[in-house]
Amino acid sequence: MKKPVLISLFNQKCPRCREGKFFKYSALHIRFDEHLESCSHCGLKYEGEPGFFQGSLYINYAINVAMIITLFTALKLTFDPALHIYYIIIIGFILSLMTFIYRFAKICFMYLFSGVKYDEKLSS
Repeated sequence: MKKPVLISLFNQKCPRCREGKFFKYSALHIRFDEHLESCSHCGLKYEGEPGFFQGSLYINYAINVAMIITLFTALKLTFDPALHIYYIIIIGFILSLMTFIYRFAKICFMYLFSGVKYDEKLSS
């Protein structure tokens, strides 16, 4: 049975088999950004070339900008606080979600630009 791409993406699974883990540790670990060298289920090598995941920083940036604009607009329409309150709330929000956003951007980049396609035969 074909596994949905969005569920596998949010669960941070391998793009080819959608079974194996991508990251070594949880997002709350001090080494939140370390990913495995290859998939434990299908053996896919995650980093095809050195520096491949540097492109994920563009996705990370886009997500952060979208969140800042959305949060700013929501605050403006509901409370309209002083400028320093905007800074405190937005910076606090971004910093609290930093590890999750970074990991999501990295796995999104892997799914979009690695050239790996889902192989239904490799899933269990």
